[in-house]
Amino acid sequence: LVFLATEQVDSVNDMIKSGNMKTSWEDINKNMITNPDIQSIKILDGTHYLHHEQANEISVISKEFIKKLKNRDF
Repeated sequence: LVFLATEQVDSVNDMIKSGNMKTSWEDINKNMITNPDIQSIKILDGTHYLHHEQANEISVISKEFIKKLKNRDF
């Protein structure tokens, strides 16, 4: 489970528009996923300090993600 901040996503998108990057921050992270059944990316509104700004939301999403994994039959 990976959390991306909108500030980072938007910043990289701006770099793509200016020609300084070719791949979005979201795509870079998606390319690291080897098993989408147990790996996920969530984009939350915030800055680099997302873990401070969205601590409650990260906690809720993380608990739901873990609960879903526990209920899976691997």
